[in-house]
Amino acid sequence: MAPSYEFDYIKKEVKEIAHQVVGISPDNAFIVWFLRAFFTDNQSQALCSLTGGARDKGIDAVHVDHEARTVFVVQGKFHQGEIAPNEDRSALIAFADYAHILSGPNAAFKSVVNSADANLQECLEQA
Repeated sequence: MAPSYEFDYIKKEVKEIAHQVVGISPDNAFIVWFLRAFFTDNQSQALCSLTGGARDKGIDAVHVDHEARTVFVVQGKFHQGEIAPNEDRSALIAFADYAHILSGPNAAFKSVVNSADANLQECLEQA
């Protein structure tokens, strides 16, 4: 059967990742699925890209594609209900602004990194 990216298929894939990886939340399993679907075939790389923490700045993953010299900063929303969710527009704009902050002047980058949790700090500095 050819893969179908309908939501039921995605939920099944996310559930499979959650069973494979001990202790992973459904939200993080979705991020791993997304990274594997769009950026890497390697599940270990996708898992290492996860950043979630108490002060994660809304950044759920940072994936570095060294070959393409590209950094992907990911925020995931895994809503499983029947009603289509409405995301807060200001939160989406704030996340989009990270593109300018993380690639802009060093002072702006440092202001984000210095107030982030240790795991996110390390991921962003390496990226």
